[in-house]
Amino acid sequence: MPAKKSSGQKEGEKPDTGALVRINPADKTLLQDLANKEGESMPRILHKAIELYRRERFLKQVNEGYARLNSDETSLGADSRERQAWVATQDEWRPEEI
Repeated sequence: MPAKKSSGQKEGEKPDTGALVRINPADKTLLQDLANKEGESMPRILHKAIELYRRERFLKQVNEGYARLNSDETSLGADSRERQAWVATQDEWRPEEI
């Protein structure tokens, strides 16, 4: 017998078999509203939100790393020299203009 299709689940989409997670009732209502408006399942909306949060955290960490690099004169000098070396190498690989 095929798995029961949950509300908001699209044709061909796997049924929700993941772990249960407790959320605030107001958040559940918002999640349901978003799922209905987007025509997607609640797990799919949660997945998109988590992925967006993961990307934001990654970019925040990258920005923090650049801030640390820019605040350290020794590292900043080494970084600048390395960038200049890469630019010089890049110029060697450019095709000559005719």
